[in-house]
Amino acid sequence: MIKKSIIAACVLVLSLGAGGVLLAVEGKDAVTIATEQKVALLSAEQVNVSFQSVSGKLVQVYVIEENQVKKGDKIAELDQTDIDLQIAKTQLDIETTELKIKQTLQTNGSADEKSQNGVLQAQIALNQAITSRDQLLKGARTEDIEKQKLAVQAAQASIDYAQKMHNQLLNQYDKPNDMAAQTAKQERDQLELSKSQLTNLNNGLQQQQIALEKMLAGPITEEKQQAEWSIEKAQAVLEQTIIAKNDQESQSYNAEALTKQLEQQKIQLQAYQLQKDRMTLTAPADGKISKVTFKAGENVSAGTPIALLHTGQLYYDIYIDETQLQGLAVGGEVPTSIISTNKEVKGTVRFINSAPQFASLRMSRDRGLSDLSTFQIRIYLESNDSLLPGMSAEVKLDAFISK
Repeated sequence: MIKKSIIAACVLVLSLGAGGVLLAVEGKDAVTIATEQKVALLSAEQVNVSFQSVSGKLVQVYVIEENQVKKGDKIAELDQTDIDLQIAKTQLDIETTELKIKQTLQTNGSADEKSQNGVLQAQIALNQAITSRDQLLKGARTEDIEKQKLAVQAAQASIDYAQKMHNQLLNQYDKPNDMAAQTAKQERDQLELSKSQLTNLNNGLQQQQIALEKMLAGPITEEKQQAEWSIEKAQAVLEQTIIAKNDQESQSYNAEALTKQLEQQKIQLQAYQLQKDRMTLTAPADGKISKVTFKAGENVSAGTPIALLHTGQLYYDIYIDETQLQGLAVGGEVPTSIISTNKEVKGTVRFINSAPQFASLRMSRDRGLSDLSTFQIRIYLESNDSLLPGMSAEVKLDAFISK
């Protein structure tokens, strides 16, 4: 045991001595050399395939290990019974709301027209009542009185003429003659008709005279009160009609509320349909299933990996210091040499991240005690049948120096 300890100590001393020699000769430590030689191993991209924002019981797993899949192929499926019921209910709610909107709009359309006409007619009736009242209070116009006097005179003239004709018929009927019974009957009928006409004309004259007297006397108290009552009644009808119209307009707000409700239901339906779509897990890219972690009948949570997919995409990571970042950007091209084939392939920067703290370099020799940050660069390579995971890839230092 003592001899082994002595041997190990000697090896350690020799190693430190060799390192010191190299440092003295080259002026570089091991970390510095590693940053200048950008060499990394190719890795195959792996994707954890999981359900997004949904969980439940697996009813079907469509893949097993080593299966080759294409993008969009089914990986697994959750029980969709509950979501199907929610979708069916929401669709029924949408149809019901659409029917309510249709009925409300139809009712509002005819009711709006009716209420508008009602308000217009009530306003006309009120205006007529006011006009009648105003005319009543002003009294009859002179020209109207003169017209009424002429109407009385015309009625009197008609009576005089009718009386004259009636008297003639009466005289003829009273004279004895040898006419036949049929002729006598005709004369009696003419006499009765003339008497009836004379009575009607007298009634008409009386009405014309009453109208003239009213014009000359002006409105009485009862007529004035009646005119005011007519205005009040017309005003009340107008107010009630306006209230009914406002009530009807409020129904249009019901239609708007139903429309908003319909929009919300449609959004809810879209959310349910999206949720249902997410309950069928599909391959995000072409590749090979390397691991399946669940089987049918098990419950899974959202975000829990169901399968591990190896895509055909190869990449490698390198670390550079901040002085080499200038001119390097995501999407930029990086020439890459494959050591085993001695060929250069095109690489593309996928992301640039700050490396963990342990990867930072302590440049104590050149910059005192200041830290120089290190960044992780992931580079994806173009697909190539000659590339395999585990091959070494190299990038020259000058590829990261801005010219």
